Amino acid sequence: MNKVLRTLILLGYVTVYNNPVIADSNNLPTIDGLKLTAEKAYSDVTKELSEKYYINQSRNFNFSSNEQGLDNEAILESMVESFVTDTNEDSALYYQDKASQLLDIVKSENRFIDKLDSAAVISLPVGIRTEIAGLEYIILIDEVSFRPDGAYFDAFMSFETPQGKKLAFKGLDIPFSFSGGLKGDVRLELVTPIKLNFGEGIDLVIKGDGGSYVVWDCYGFKQMGIAADVIFSRDLIVPEDQAGNVIAGNVATSFAIEMSDWNNLLVSINMPAFQVAGVEGVGFTITNAVFDFSDYQNFASIRFPQGYTSTYFVATNTNLWRGVYIQQASVRLPEEFGADGVRTSFNAYDLLIDEQGFSGKLIAENILSLEKGKMGNWAFSLDKIGVELTANQLTKAGFEGLVQVPIIDKEHPLKYTALIDMGGEYAFTISPTDNVKFDVWSADVNLKPTSYIDIRVVDHEFQPKAVLNGNASIKLSDGGVELADLSFETLEIKSTAPYVSVGAFSFGSEALQQKTANFPVSIQNIAFHQVSDNKIGIGFNLILNLVGEGDGGFGADCGLMIVGEMAESGGIQSWRYSYLELTKIAVNISGGAYKIAGSLEFFKNDQYYGDGFKGTADIEIINMVKIQGMALFGKVDGYRYWYADAMATFSSGIPLGAFSLNKFGGGVFHHMRQLDLTRILVVH
Repeated sequence: MNKVLRTLILLGYVTVYNNPVIADSNNLPTIDGLKLTAEKAYSDVTKELSEKYYINQSRNFNFSSNEQGLDNEAILESMVESFVTDTNEDSALYYQDKASQLLDIVKSENRFIDKLDSAAVISLPVGIRTEIAGLEYIILIDEVSFRPDGAYFDAFMSFETPQGKKLAFKGLDIPFSFSGGLKGDVRLELVTPIKLNFGEGIDLVIKGDGGSYVVWDCYGFKQMGIAADVIFSRDLIVPEDQAGNVIAGNVATSFAIEMSDWNNLLVSINMPAFQVAGVEGVGFTITNAVFDFSDYQNFASIRFPQGYTSTYFVATNTNLWRGVYIQQASVRLPEEFGADGVRTSFNAYDLLIDEQGFSGKLIAENILSLEKGKMGNWAFSLDKIGVELTANQLTKAGFEGLVQVPIIDKEHPLKYTALIDMGGEYAFTISPTDNVKFDVWSADVNLKPTSYIDIRVVDHEFQPKAVLNGNASIKLSDGGVELADLSFETLEIKSTAPYVSVGAFSFGSEALQQKTANFPVSIQNIAFHQVSDNKIGIGFNLILNLVGEGDGGFGADCGLMIVGEMAESGGIQSWRYSYLELTKIAVNISGGAYKIAGSLEFFKNDQYYGDGFKGTADIEIINMVKIQGMALFGKVDGYRYWYADAMATFSSGIPLGAFSLNKFGGGVFHHMRQLDLTRILVVH
């Protein structure tokens, strides 16, 4: 054909129509002494083109000038190839229309035969009809041509699916023996891809690349082979990459199957990783799924969720259901649930994807241990998770386990439960236990039910916060400190700085015994101190009862601070007791004939004085002398300093001849110097 086509192109102008007249014979020139007539051109060229490349439009090719100076033969070969390539799509439409037209003729004129033999080809077209479950599979026999090596015919099948789409199959130049009929089974191939809507959001695209076909013999249809892609709308599921990120495109899978009944399509498929639309971060990889397009049976082990309904689903006949049944899937939780950079996963079973969306229950236990789970910088376990999806809607979702709040000792993790909403937010509740321990302050604690945990997700990481309310009793062995029934409200612990803050401390029952260095004490004030970025303290002002009431009943005013420090191991935070600091001690004793008052105050990280202590003392012997003294010892960046001074005041003075000595005072200092009064007041 290409040789004749080249000849026509060399004429300088070729027009190909879908009608029998292609040229005016009077205008056809002589080529190499050969006179072409319109009839000859039609019988030798155009008939073949109209059968194989049916074109519903004209095409003009004008080569009367060669502006680029190219070789005519090269131009000719290029244009022939372009012409044949461009007609492929048109030819598919031609065969699709032809199969449909043949079917209409055969059915309207009742041109059916029971068997293809020599008598059947006398009057064409004819059809061999096979009916299976209400669907007709009609093989259509078209023109027969006779050649020196035998007889050949073309065959088609135009099959209408229950969805109303027509599939056209063709086979050309099929050898036929008038003595023996067909030589075995014959294969017709789908002429063009067909897309079938499988319900809301699922398309079945049957391929036209030779993988979809019909097998038949002299008695008609035997079976059908289907090669197809199943493509899911992004409204149902979306593809994800290996890192769990949603990517562009659609989730799609392919399959190939042979079947004898269109309504009995049941095939195993694999699916790439995906996420359910609207349930961000939860990934699925399918290991065993079935594409169910059958009206007669379901997968043997299929189980529908309780209360499930579908437009394909009839309670008395579940076989009518159509969709993708996922027998087993690997479910990957969002990145924030990961351990050591690996997303946590578990297996789920009996999931469905159909015209309603994704449906199923995901339930797993003992997923993540307390040793592996990280909630930000807190240890946590994932003991159980349950997610219920119906038609892409999250109807129930939650998980539970243990969480290790860093301020609480490791032997007493808190139980938690969490609900998940459609936006991926978590609502946590905890079950406070009566007896826990705050290692940071060596305190035994009873937590109130008003305690709670708040969890936020930032950049795919948990950021937890615990807000605790309760009562504490402190007992330090190294300082002999026992402080009972201290109440705290809104003790806030976070995984990011500032790590700890307190709303309020208060005293408990005055009837309970408080002790410091085994002396009874009464608490005057409690305050929280942020000692440094990773150190916190509770400061107390105490009245220390040094002598009982029978012996005069005096005591000392004390300042204590219990300091705890944060440590981190393996990325997990914990708070522990560090040291007890005596910040102040003061006495005020009145013995009738004498009075003694004094204080000792400790300081650390002072802006001017660094670390050290300051002491004052007033001693008075009634009607005789009063002595006042002060001393300061300290260190700044390793530089040591000190000073001491005293003043004695005599009530009656000490006679010294003509004079009387009423006061006597003095002082010494080291690495310090005296400032004027104004400067001293400012520093103070």
